[in-house]
Amino acid sequence: MASRERVYEEAGRLLELANLLETELGTALIALDALDTGSFLNPDADAYTRLVAAIEGRTLGASLHAIKKRLSITGDLEALFDDALKARNFMAHRLFPHYGLKLLDDGGRDNMVEHMESLHKTIWRAYTAAQHMAGLLVTSVQALAKRETSQ
Repeated sequence: MASRERVYEEAGRLLELANLLETELGTALIALDALDTGSFLNPDADAYTRLVAAIEGRTLGASLHAIKKRLSITGDLEALFDDALKARNFMAHRLFPHYGLKLLDDGGRDNMVEHMESLHKTIWRAYTAAQHMAGLLVTSVQALAKRETSQ
């Protein structure tokens, strides 16, 4: 039987993972901007600071929308990100109201933890995909920067 502490612990882990997903998407957006603008050739700290602030101010949904506008994300990957957004939004906005007083019941807490574990798996898959995507984009920026500085 899950304790209240276990419920809150799982909720914290899930929200942390959602934040990590947002961070990876932010990294991808920064790399996309660098590829589009060539900003890595003439770095501007003020412009970079404004870009990071704008990206950090976006919701997960807005970041996903921005990624989809700039990259061809379709099919399974699009569904993966959409499912992660739904999972994150449920967790952040509806989990506790949905379960209500079940938090006070042993079986209710078990159901909550089980549900959060399912949400965690959904967000984890999207996080892993976002990590790979961001990594590929950053590697592309690095390769272009190396090529440009060696010419």
